[in-house]
Amino acid sequence: MSLLLASLCSLAVAGELEAELGGNLKLFHIATVPFDNDLFATEVQDGSAFLLPDYPLKPDTVRAQATGAGLLTGRLVGSVSGGPVTLDVHPQLTMQPGNPASGGLALTQTGVGLPEALDLSWEAVDDDDLQVQLRADRLSVTVEGGPVRATLGRQAITFGHGLFFTPMDLVNPFFPTAVDQEYKPGVDAVRLDAFWGMAGQATVVSAYQGDWDLAGTVHAAYVQSTLGVWDIGLFGGAVHGDVVGGLGSAGSAGPVSLHADLTVTAPEALIDEADRLAPDDEVFVRGVIGASGSPTTTTMLSGEVYVQSNGAQRPGQYLDLYGTDRFARGELWLAGRTYMGLSLTQEIVPVLSGSLFTIINLEDPSAMLGPGLAWSVSDDVSASLGAYVGAGARPRDYQVEDYDTGIDAALAAADLADRFVRSEFGLVPVAAFANLSAYF
Repeated sequence: MSLLLASLCSLAVAGELEAELGGNLKLFHIATVPFDNDLFATEVQDGSAFLLPDYPLKPDTVRAQATGAGLLTGRLVGSVSGGPVTLDVHPQLTMQPGNPASGGLALTQTGVGLPEALDLSWEAVDDDDLQVQLRADRLSVTVEGGPVRATLGRQAITFGHGLFFTPMDLVNPFFPTAVDQEYKPGVDAVRLDAFWGMAGQATVVSAYQGDWDLAGTVHAAYVQSTLGVWDIGLFGGAVHGDVVGGLGSAGSAGPVSLHADLTVTAPEALIDEADRLAPDDEVFVRGVIGASGSPTTTTMLSGEVYVQSNGAQRPGQYLDLYGTDRFARGELWLAGRTYMGLSLTQEIVPVLSGSLFTIINLEDPSAMLGPGLAWSVSDDVSASLGAYVGAGARPRDYQVEDYDTGIDAALAAADLADRFVRSEFGLVPVAAFANLSAYF
């Protein structure tokens, strides 16, 4: 790094240094309204909503209440370039309640709490009322030479073509339901790209995801070339000890854009049997196929169909999947097997547009709806409103007296899931958000 700074300084003296600086401030408010069900109960002294309670319910356990919380983020977007070298720096400030009562804050995906190979986060305030954190969301050095480009540091990395469903986005997963889609949180990685022809590209990436062993890192390679009007890509990787292979394609048929991604995963194939905490030996497949187009100049339509063979075969298994490592690290965010996603964006007037998306579990069946409204207040200010609404069979209520107080807790939880969980999106409460963003 000192050598890099010295090089940039010498270029600045020679007048060959270019710098850019911008940024934004974003204010979010997210409210969550749980439906009236014992699954959303919480112990009074805990104070956190949406935690599954112990079974049987204790006398001081109460139903969760509607909650709301605000979030403020500020980001500087800076880059310095000199010759073949570019330094990107995005410091990000995040302010939120110290003990947020709304689980909906996770919808913003600020990157706070992600694994860091180099600790570039600072807790300015951390108490029961307020959390203020400064994090370097981007800090990377890029060197270009001819058809080759190398990047080292914190950066955003994406593979695949999926919109709702992203089976190939395994290095740096990002939920498609995140309220703020503008910036994908950065991950600590080294990346090498090589280019040829009109669209030929080969990419090799190694990323830190919590540890330096195979289980805590992701290593991936992607090679893409063009055949006719189609971009065809091959993916291969060692993902947290899994061996993953994939195939992706994107092209068009007239005015309609088409895309597809398919991955096959051999779980924990690179991890010693003795090191496995919870072996998962079943090879599984994830695949998406989709299309998008604009029937008019003010309308945009998109649709996808998605299958993941490692999903639950019955609703009673959903809660078990939510507790797995794949969900914790964002690799999976759906627990079923077969889905459809549809979205519509419609310009109402030049500065105002409406949107609606739905994600449907075809086997429950159940769905999540996402209406939205976006307003371009001025060239530098925008505002939006939106919501996420679960639609489907709600879980059945249970009674404390239904459970023997001496029953094993694990058996009680499994019994609860099989008897009372009836659909995936029937578990989703209503979450509404408002956002105001200013750019400079």
